[in-house]
Amino acid sequence: MGNIPPNPSFRARTAWIALAFSLSLVAISNVSRCEAGSSIPSGAYALSSANAPSCLAQSADPGAAAGGALVLGLKTKATSNKWIFTDKGGGKYLIQPADSPSLAVTDIKGGDLDGCAVDLEPVRKDTTQLWTLKKVSDGVYLICPVCAPSLSLDVFAGGAAPGSKIDVWTADPEDSDTLWSILPYSDSVFKPSIADGKYTITPHDGPSLVLGPRGGASTAGSAIVGSVPDGSASQTWVIADATDGMVTLTLQSASTMALTVKDGGSKTTTPLLLQPLKQGDPSQMWRMIELGGGTGEFMLIPACATKEAIDNPGGAPNAGTAIWIWDVDSNNSHEWWMFKAVKG
Repeated sequence: MGNIPPNPSFRARTAWIALAFSLSLVAISNVSRCEAGSSIPSGAYALSSANAPSCLAQSADPGAAAGGALVLGLKTKATSNKWIFTDKGGGKYLIQPADSPSLAVTDIKGGDLDGCAVDLEPVRKDTTQLWTLKKVSDGVYLICPVCAPSLSLDVFAGGAAPGSKIDVWTADPEDSDTLWSILPYSDSVFKPSIADGKYTITPHDGPSLVLGPRGGASTAGSAIVGSVPDGSASQTWVIADATDGMVTLTLQSASTMALTVKDGGSKTTTPLLLQPLKQGDPSQMWRMIELGGGTGEFMLIPACATKEAIDNPGGAPNAGTAIWIWDVDSNNSHEWWMFKAVKG
């Protein structure tokens, strides 16, 4: 709301008081539209921020002792983003990390103050560790500390990238930073919202190119490069379910050949190539992380190198530039890939 000028006049003071009162009424009105005291069964859940649908809430330091922060992390299957909700009665929940069951999500200041930090502390009988749910729409909630019911879990400063910190802020059903999808923890959480089928794959920074084997080859060991589109089956990829929400990508022109990280490598600059499809091979299994906004763009993270993603070297390469993997960075457009469905 800003700072009140020094020595304000009576009229100015009155105006500031009126403004503060009206803003408080708006906040109360907004929260009152939610379903207070909403409930879910006790169990394991993932927390997806409405502001960052490609991310989940996770422990910043999985398995660590007390004091660890909560942050956003990419939507990859890991115990660090699995949360156990336990109904303690009266619509109050204890929220604990699956990999550290002696800890609980805690509003560490325990007061009505925007921006207060949230971390993981040893379980104790304390309202700073109890949370209520206020339903905004199907599956979407404000998650409010019992000790400060006007606040909600929040992504600090509207962050949407992995590593963004989670705090508490004024609960507002119109503020995406404070809205959370509470998702039963299962493979469906991690399955990309894209149908199995045939697609071309275009780099965000090279929209005149598509992904394909060099020279349209279909033999084992063929390098994967940026190619000038020609509408051929050698530039069309078939998505199929693998396991744990991951997929395989095989070439339409050679259905036994799959997109593969060379030698199952996990280091940056490891190239991609074609190799015969082997079910369960982590070098051929891909986690598709949707970037949100309905753009149809994804990051592709191999099971053999979960800290790496398919990367378009130099951003906008010439046709023939070999494609490799690089450190995961959802803010790096070199790692964004557009999937366009192919008919027939």
